[in-house]
Amino acid sequence: MITLGLLLITALYTTGIILTWKGRPNLRVLADVLLVGPLIALFCLVWTVETLSGAFATLLLVSIVSLISFAIVGESPKSNPTGTKVVLSIIGIGVAVVGAAISYAVEKSWSAEEEAQAVPCTVTVLGLGHTKYANEYDADMLVRPEGREPFKTNNHDLHVAPTVATSILRGHDTFPCQMSREDNEKLRIDWTRNVDGPGTPAPKATPDAAALRAKATELLSAYAAGDYGAAWDLWSKSAQRAISRADYTKLYDLCPARDDGVPYTITDTRVETHTGIVRAQRSGTTTTFRFTWENNAWRYVLPTTTARVYRTDVEHLAARRAKQGRCATTRQLPD
Repeated sequence: MITLGLLLITALYTTGIILTWKGRPNLRVLADVLLVGPLIALFCLVWTVETLSGAFATLLLVSIVSLISFAIVGESPKSNPTGTKVVLSIIGIGVAVVGAAISYAVEKSWSAEEEAQAVPCTVTVLGLGHTKYANEYDADMLVRPEGREPFKTNNHDLHVAPTVATSILRGHDTFPCQMSREDNEKLRIDWTRNVDGPGTPAPKATPDAAALRAKATELLSAYAAGDYGAAWDLWSKSAQRAISRADYTKLYDLCPARDDGVPYTITDTRVETHTGIVRAQRSGTTTTFRFTWENNAWRYVLPTTTARVYRTDVEHLAARRAKQGRCATTRQLPD
C-alpha cells in the first residue's frame, strides 16, 4: 500500500512538471495543484507511517511556503515559472525530509532527566515478522512497566541482530527495558539478556507426552488429596465456566467423595496434536481424562455431560449425589 502511494505521488508530480513545462496558461492552475498536491501527500504518508515529532509542523511550513512561492512565480511575467517551481518543489521536499529525520532523531534520544526518571519494565515479544530490510523486523510487544498497567505496542522497524531474532522466534521472548516516564512508547530494551537470568533461558513448553503426564499427575494428585480448588485451577477455561471455584469446592464440602485419599495410577498417555488423552486407575476403575493445550500448558477438559450437570444448583446437586450414595458422609442437605 505504501509503495502504491509513492508511485501515485510520483506520477502526479511528474505530470505537474510536464504541464508546467508546457507553459499553457489554461493549465497553469492544474499544474500548480499537481506540483503542490503530491508534496503535501508525501508528508501525509510519512506522518502515517512514522509518527515523528515536528514532522507535521515541517509539512505545514513547507507547504505554505511552497504555495505562496508558486503564486508569486505564477504572477511574475519576467520569471521562469517552470524552473523556479520545480526547484522550489525539490527544495521543499528536501527540507521536509531533513526536518523529519532530525525530529525523528530528537524524539528517539533521551535527555539526562529522562535517563534519571526512567521506569523499569520488561518487554515480551508476542509476534515477530520479517520486513524487506535485513535485520529489521515488525514486532508486536507487551510492555510491563513497574507500578503501571501492562500495555501492547508495535514496532514496525525493530532493529536486532539475527541471533537475537532467532532467540525470540524460539521462545526466548522476554527482556528487561527502561521506559520514559513521559512517553510510554519510548523504550530502551536490553536484547542481550533475558529476564530469567544470564545465559540462554529454557524454551517454551511444548505439547508433548512428558508434559501431559506431569500435568495429569498434578491434577490427579490434587483430586486424591481432596484439594478440589487446586484441581479446578488446572481446568481449561471452558471447563471453569461451567462452575466457579467456590461452588466446586462447596460441592465437595457438602458431599465428600467416597474415595478421597485413594491415589490414581496413570496407565497410559497419548498426544494427538493439541489434545491429550490420559487413562488412570483408581479403586479398580479405569477413567479417561482429556486435556487440551491452552496458554502454553495442558489443561483438563470436562466431559460434556459433566459440564452440563455442574451448571445446576450446587446444593441440589450435592443432595442428588447423597441420595445416590455417592457421599462419604451425610450432611444436612436440602431435599
